[in-house]
Amino acid sequence: METGVEWSGKRVTARTGVSRRTFAALASGGIALLGNRGKAMAAGPVAPLIVVPPTATPFDAEQRRSLARDAFVYFPRQSGPLLGRPVNFLPVPPWLQGTEPATARRDYSLDIVSGLPIYLVAAADDAGRVDASMTSVSVNGVTVAPAGSLDGNVVRGVMAPSAGGQIRDHSVIDLVFAPPAPGQYTIEVKTQFPGGSDEPSTTTRIRNALATGGATSTTVTYDLTVTPPDAFAPLFLRDAEGTHWAVSGKVRRAIPDEGTLRILSSPAHATLPASKDFLSLIPVGERIPPLTDGGLVRGTGTAFTYRIRSGERVWITGSDGDGTTVQIIDVETVQSIPLALSDHLLVRTSSAPDVYHVDGGALRKVPDWKWVTDHGLRPSDTHTVAEWFVPILPQGAPEWRTPASAWQDRTFFSRTLGRTMPYRVSLPRGYQVGSSVRYPVIYLLHGLSGRYDEWNGYGIDEVASGLVHDGKLGGVILVAPQGGLGYWMDQDGAGATPWATCVSRDLVQHVDETCRTVATPAGRAIGGLSMGGHGAVQMALNFPDVFSIAGAHSPSIRNRDSAPAFFGTGGAFERRDPVSLAKSVDVTRQQFWIDAGQEDSWRSGAEALRDALVERGRSVEYHVFDGGHDGWYWGDHLWEYLPFYATAFARNGVTLPR
Repeated sequence: METGVEWSGKRVTARTGVSRRTFAALASGGIALLGNRGKAMAAGPVAPLIVVPPTATPFDAEQRRSLARDAFVYFPRQSGPLLGRPVNFLPVPPWLQGTEPATARRDYSLDIVSGLPIYLVAAADDAGRVDASMTSVSVNGVTVAPAGSLDGNVVRGVMAPSAGGQIRDHSVIDLVFAPPAPGQYTIEVKTQFPGGSDEPSTTTRIRNALATGGATSTTVTYDLTVTPPDAFAPLFLRDAEGTHWAVSGKVRRAIPDEGTLRILSSPAHATLPASKDFLSLIPVGERIPPLTDGGLVRGTGTAFTYRIRSGERVWITGSDGDGTTVQIIDVETVQSIPLALSDHLLVRTSSAPDVYHVDGGALRKVPDWKWVTDHGLRPSDTHTVAEWFVPILPQGAPEWRTPASAWQDRTFFSRTLGRTMPYRVSLPRGYQVGSSVRYPVIYLLHGLSGRYDEWNGYGIDEVASGLVHDGKLGGVILVAPQGGLGYWMDQDGAGATPWATCVSRDLVQHVDETCRTVATPAGRAIGGLSMGGHGAVQMALNFPDVFSIAGAHSPSIRNRDSAPAFFGTGGAFERRDPVSLAKSVDVTRQQFWIDAGQEDSWRSGAEALRDALVERGRSVEYHVFDGGHDGWYWGDHLWEYLPFYATAFARNGVTLPR
């Protein structure tokens, strides 16, 4: 793994002091593999989860094929709710993706909030030989899918990278569970691997790996702690009659009218048509009360009154009520209305200990309640938002850091990929105030085992704050997209994923249309770490009309012999290899930075890239720092290479606003 960090949400604290748990939980409302928080909350036996029929809309074969591709291509090694997706993903055993040898047993422990269906990949094969008769699934010791019952759950045509980097047509056995009630669940997946053909396939590789330990089967266990909802899930269902339903824990609640639907909607919501057989699995709950723009609402048993304004709830005091009758409604409905952020507001979620102070329109964590009272604020005036709302709200540096920006999670539709993808954007402090000011953009690519929030895990927001304070960095927009296992390139072969075009065309166009950017190559830089360092230079050279600056931080550059099959061969490989590109295309239109650790096993590739650029007469900033190929290195040296981008923009004649 090129990044040296498996971005699965495990608690890893970076040298900056930022908890990786924090960022994993915030990213797309992500769930973390942290153990069973709140095990004591569910006393007594819990009924098994309900398996959704494989033909039920919206989770019929076509939708599940899309979810399987998400699990194998677009969000590998991730789990939990993902922005823009209608399910909680359970982790896919790495041997099904060809990234690790199989073991007889693998255990996962996860915390999730009830409300979304659960998606499980039970088995897969990259040669179409998945055998449903060999796999069984149980929940809390009760068999819900006996061996031989899952033939209808086989989905074919899932094109994804396999062992050796070949794009192969996978057959997948998957299940969807209806939204669960709060409680404890243990899902166990058992698969037998008896003797059979030795033709290269996922099944053969698993069988051979198990044989070394004398095993003939795998058991994968998921211990789930499902906590009560604090708001409606980010999923609306639409029945054949046109009624919209919000999912609240294990029940569905009817949305009474279009006005209420607009008020409850947010950018994170997915709206899906649902068949009767699917809806019948979700009990009907209390109808949602009608909501109107301009109306006043208050949650049952709470003290705060809000005015609904343009789809948000705005906190008002009693003197601001102007005589309008206050509508008393359930707290869950209130917390499903996005909270309008105004400076000096205190905000928290119902399930996490963090408390935020709103400053400059962004959430900033406070260190303790003493800080709150010392600043003349009242702890009793703390407002609650749903946990899954937090990532899509602007968030700035904690109050103990100098603020420089506010980041939030968003989505865009990629025409190239044919699907919605998440990304993280960081807007400079003052962006909301300077309504006519335009900013250059740095696109930041994660490594092989990372995802779009990886850079935050290394403390980029805190480092940027310090550099702005020191005058070494001005106002700049940072954008971090989501990639997969297949490098940041337009892969070679049938069914390949065009990552480079997705970022360089679709995402760049979206950001230019939705943010005040310097929408020229002079105002765009692209950088990346490890796999992302390879991708940054490759994209800059393949898309010179888009990027004029490239930063390769510990680039993992492969030679022909070690390159996965989706790199292609011959000329196809050269069009994807930064070193070959540096020797063949015009390199005079970009500025380059390359760095690597003294102990980095990939450093020879960084040197080869530097030499190729220098031979073409291009000046390159090249640095070897202490460290290896890991998160410690990337976090430690943000201070050195972030200022490069500011200097490069200045050389292009682009001024970073102060």
